[in-house]
Amino acid sequence: MRETSPFNAEKGNTDLAKLKQAFIRHKHPRFLKVFSFNMPYGTGDEYRKHVQQADLAQLTHLVKICGFLIQTKSYLFWKNT
Repeated sequence: MRETSPFNAEKGNTDLAKLKQAFIRHKHPRFLKVFSFNMPYGTGDEYRKHVQQADLAQLTHLVKICGFLIQTKSYLFWKNT
């Protein structure tokens, strides 16, 4: 019996390619830090290479960091009265 999955392999590959291109195009210093192991922040070329070779778990980690970075930090606007 053939197993059905909501994940379409062809569509998934193009979606992952688009996601990788978006992370390469918008490199934030926090994203660079994910793939640099011996340096506080990595280089752009090394980051680009690692994103191209990234698996689904590594991309998920980048999306999680992106979600944290776009949250509104209300404590930055808090005035102590």
